[in-house]
Amino acid sequence: MDSTAQRFRDALNHLREDKVTYDDWKLLSSRVSAVVPDEIESFKDAVRIYPKKDDVREYNRSKPRDLRRPVARINALHEGRDAEKASSEEAGNLSATLLLSIGARIMLLENIWTERGLVNGAFGVVHDIVWRAEDDPRRDPPFALLIKFDNYSGPLTTTEDDNDIIVPIFKSKREFVRGNTPCTCIQFPIALAYAITVHKAQGITVKRAVLNIANRDFTPGLTYVAVGRVETLGGVLFEEPFDFFESFKPRVSKTTEWREQDASRRRKEHV
Repeated sequence: MDSTAQRFRDALNHLREDKVTYDDWKLLSSRVSAVVPDEIESFKDAVRIYPKKDDVREYNRSKPRDLRRPVARINALHEGRDAEKASSEEAGNLSATLLLSIGARIMLLENIWTERGLVNGAFGVVHDIVWRAEDDPRRDPPFALLIKFDNYSGPLTTTEDDNDIIVPIFKSKREFVRGNTPCTCIQFPIALAYAITVHKAQGITVKRAVLNIANRDFTPGLTYVAVGRVETLGGVLFEEPFDFFESFKPRVSKTTEWREQDASRRRKEHV
């Protein structure tokens, strides 16, 4: 292991323990965008990891416009009184409404074929949106989504035009209780994933990620979980500079349990 890799691992351990040193801060600060402007373009498609759902929602809503393609509004099918008012958490991570374009970056929200990479948290790109021949796209929901997943290793189904390896994803059904009323939600088990929350990022590994730990909502524990998603120092880019004392002073954090669970999971992976 080279010295930079060891220093990065040490910094992660110190983040987990709320014992970040000045040298750790200098190391992480070397990845601020203003310090490495030549690398910003290479992080254009990297996932953003934010502490709050509102920040994630705002960023994800802004990105499809950049594709300059038609956006399909896909509404979930609900049964049960006020089922449509349920949050995605209540509905088993299914969204009441999906806004998707061909080329949109997405995350799978359930395990379909774990041995082949179709797992909760898998990233991919929408290759196409498919309706049945008898359906009206202006009125009826799609039948399937064709997704090109980053790490799929199952049987190959390629497209005729560019030989992309694609996987059809169909709608899923969730049953839940709202108040005392049994409810159901039927929707595609995906979400836009240009940005994700720190909570959603737990347990995944990405090659590149963009963070803004200058945000006051980023505690050291959240920073540990977020930075720990990448394997190398060069895989992280910070949007803004961050102050050593403001960002890393020891404090009691609600995320202590998160980072301890994450650290335990990572240790088991290396056994």
